[in-house]
Amino acid sequence: MQTKKRQLRDGRTATIRQVVPDDAIDAIAYLDVVTGQTDFLAMGRGELDWPEEKERAFIEDHRQADNKVLILAEIDGRIAAIAGFTGDHRKRFRHQGEFGVTVLREYWGLGLGTALTESVIQWARDSRVVRKINLKVRTDNTRALDLYRNLGFVREGYITRQFLVADEFYDAYLMGLRIDP
Repeated sequence: MQTKKRQLRDGRTATIRQVVPDDAIDAIAYLDVVTGQTDFLAMGRGELDWPEEKERAFIEDHRQADNKVLILAEIDGRIAAIAGFTGDHRKRFRHQGEFGVTVLREYWGLGLGTALTESVIQWARDSRVVRKINLKVRTDNTRALDLYRNLGFVREGYITRQFLVADEFYDAYLMGLRIDP
């Protein structure tokens, strides 16, 4: 994936690029912050409990695979958003996988979620391996639902009690985007 610049709604410019192993410490710090800023994510603050070496290995695994990618957006040299796609290792499932995106709260509404999601979609098209992007999103996360619908994702299913946050259950939609040559 080529590094690219994206002008945001507030006039600032974000650099969008693939995550590299040297980003490991900053990525862990970023995830510690972003997971504490919203309950819409798959994990909460402090749940990513692994050392730099494990994060480096995770990043390298994504860099070496033809059906995995990690992309970040930097603003003024600081990670502002991260998106990832993880494909399956089994032959019958290699063509599809799970997508997720996070954005620091101070950058919400500037177009970073859209920019990173578009980057993952383009990467998937270019991969010639990935044919389907899947995701799960809480049914009450209207901003994310709008973003995904606007980019062509369709609702494919419904899971009750998918998330448990502060002893309260939340349902989720399964959404998908076909990537066809």
